[in-house]
Amino acid sequence: MYQHLLAALDNTPLATATVDRAIELARSLNARITFFYSAPDGAGAAPDDPRPLPAGDLPQDACGAMHAVLAKAVSAAQAGC
Repeated sequence: MYQHLLAALDNTPLATATVDRAIELARSLNARITFFYSAPDGAGAAPDDPRPLPAGDLPQDACGAMHAVLAKAVSAAQAGC
């Protein structure tokens, strides 16, 4: 069936539940997970420019939040290994 899951995360309480569910599903399927951070619509972008910002152009506080969310997800996934 599924061999690789893709889980989008942001800095909300729902992301924690998403991580837990993705880990459970991946373990039951013996699948890999790739977590990625998805900022809310328009976060850090100019209102009249719909293109996403390159990672190097993100505000420093956005990068810190992104790394923290992803680090928590990776730690949770590795905890049961």
